[in-house]
Amino acid sequence: MLITLPEDHAGGLHQVLSVFAWRKMNLSKIESRTLKTGLGNYFFFINVVGKWEPVLHENALEELKALDADVDFLGNYKEYLLES
Repeated sequence: MLITLPEDHAGGLHQVLSVFAWRKMNLSKIESRTLKTGLGNYFFFINVVGKWEPVLHENALEELKALDADVDFLGNYKEYLLES
């Protein structure tokens, strides 16, 4: 997912991560990049681990939109684990 917050404010990223945490959705990657529109403006790449559960994921997307976050779903891919 690509998530852009409407403005920089204390606890903004915490609000976004809480959407996933209370639904027990595990994240494998969080990466921030500057928007280059002003100091403190970022967007975030977030990878969610696991099978797509329509109820959980769709509700999470709706909650993010309620926070005025711009959410773009970039797709999904399989992860392969190496066995030792």
